[in-house]
Amino acid sequence: MPLRVDPSVVNPHTRPGANPGVRPAPAPAAPARPSRPATGPSTPQRTGFDTTRPRPDGSLMLGRREGGPGEISLSKTGELLLNGKAGVGARIETARLIETGFSPFAHASNAQRTALAKELAGTLTANDAKKPTTQGPLFARSAAATLLLSLARTAPEKGTREATLNTYIKAMATEPSLPLRKSMLVNLDFTRLEIPASAAARLATVRAEVLPPRPPYDEWFKGPGKPKLEVRHYVMDEFWREEVSNWKKRGLEVVKDSGGTLELRGTIADSTGKNPPLPVHVVLKKEDENVLRDMNDPEANLILYSGHSQLGGVIDGALATAPKTMNGTKLVELFNCRGKQSQGDFLAKYPGVHLTSTFSSAYGSDDKQVLDATMLSIAARADYSDIKKRVVGSNLIQPESNYMLPDDKRNLATRDDDRDGVADMSAIGPDRFFDPGRLATRGGAHVFSPAALDDDPQELSGAKLTHAIGYANTSFFYFAEANHSAPLTVGKSDKMLPGGWFVGPPEEKVRITEVKKDGQTFHTVSVNSRFSSRSREVITSTVLMEMQKHLAVKDHGKVTEKDMLSGLILVGGYLDLFCPYSDTIDEVLGGFSKTYGFSGVSYQTYYEAAKKDGHDGTASAAALAYLKQHGVSVRAPG
Repeated sequence: MPLRVDPSVVNPHTRPGANPGVRPAPAPAAPARPSRPATGPSTPQRTGFDTTRPRPDGSLMLGRREGGPGEISLSKTGELLLNGKAGVGARIETARLIETGFSPFAHASNAQRTALAKELAGTLTANDAKKPTTQGPLFARSAAATLLLSLARTAPEKGTREATLNTYIKAMATEPSLPLRKSMLVNLDFTRLEIPASAAARLATVRAEVLPPRPPYDEWFKGPGKPKLEVRHYVMDEFWREEVSNWKKRGLEVVKDSGGTLELRGTIADSTGKNPPLPVHVVLKKEDENVLRDMNDPEANLILYSGHSQLGGVIDGALATAPKTMNGTKLVELFNCRGKQSQGDFLAKYPGVHLTSTFSSAYGSDDKQVLDATMLSIAARADYSDIKKRVVGSNLIQPESNYMLPDDKRNLATRDDDRDGVADMSAIGPDRFFDPGRLATRGGAHVFSPAALDDDPQELSGAKLTHAIGYANTSFFYFAEANHSAPLTVGKSDKMLPGGWFVGPPEEKVRITEVKKDGQTFHTVSVNSRFSSRSREVITSTVLMEMQKHLAVKDHGKVTEKDMLSGLILVGGYLDLFCPYSDTIDEVLGGFSKTYGFSGVSYQTYYEAAKKDGHDGTASAAALAYLKQHGVSVRAPG
């Protein structure tokens, strides 16, 4: 059966048989090269690290964050102070202290707790109406939520803890920002505190908003007219005939054929007999670019993509050109390999979308089963759990768990809604502070040298980091799968976690910290904040090579010439997929070569070497030999 990320003669994860074609270069640049078409915290989080020190006047010194604006203290009367001054800034800085793993209220008195909790409750419940607010009030509410939960977690008495939790959950239920509600829920769940019975109903409501249990039928099928499902389906050309056939097998007929666009109509019967057959209108397009253009179409209910992922390149490019906002709640199903790589960016742009994606490689026959089950469940107005029940696991190539439906808790681990470079939830814990108002997520100089440090790392956008680590997870997964000489096995791949920016010496580009959890080794990957103004191409290339070097040392004790050349192949593969112009690739490769001691590297040479990998290879012996035979050399650090 076709693999949704099927290897080609050029790269193991672009469409097979694709004509390399020509990659355009902007005038007056040099002629383009032949190409494939391209379609936090500064330290690892601690658990309850206590930094408080009581003072003779009854106040508490709570701590000082590395790179932060000053010292945080709690007055005798329960007022938070930043360098001796009260205000929202003191609460935000305390929340950032908690985000790095500190527990500031462990030794607060009952009087201090009561006074602070009352003040925080006033901030959280000031706006009960579900209307969006400006970043200032959102910052204040987010900080208040982080502080209130910390008070509840460290409360010595059950009564105080329950009262604080009730306030927290009530505020969460009325919070107008869905990303903040989600952050509050994730952090509450992580504490494993006993929930007061009086707050259970509110908590269940929030959980259904964050992980929706069923499609938005009331919204889709409201009004006096008959219910109708509007579907927009984008298909990579390799899978076109297969997907047209699948829709016909579902009982739909082609009513209009415009070459690369088909319209199909028909009905899907409700197998329970409770609802009349559901009319369905499908617009099927033979395209793999701009596949999210219908996100602002009020008529569209279900948006589908079937095809190769291009190691995340298809959805990454689609998100860049997609409408800024979603008009009407959509169910989007991405039938391509490792959809989780792009899921965080997708959910950050469209917080209210219902998204189905894949955990690992996807196959066309599996995708058909899931889409068949989706259509039958919608016709029956059933929950997402019904889709899993309808899929016959024994008929799948991959396990049923490969498909992450909108109600799947694993979706939370793909998200970084505040774009701080730290996942909202990961194997080592949650991002404890939803910190909105980040800077731009794209752009930057194609320069590998560090810049002057002048920004607080926790005020920088971490979107480039999550992109880099997401791609690195996918790249090393396929490297391990395709090449036994890779510095890790498939079972040990997919264990990289974004760790945000860190403050450090300019020569330390990337900080990789190993964390043991449940018998597995995870790698928290942070990037020096001096590189925050650099392009994501530079940051991703740096993360790939630094991770390759780290894993090589772990695997065989040193970094060899072979390891360095393999890292170059990984970097070249990334740039080929995500850079639209060949001269840009050469620019990035030039800086990369200078930084890591390569000579003789060009995009043309990489491109020809990558052909040697064949259908199933990554950094094969033939590809590395080609590089060396054509003048590429490198100083192995040893």
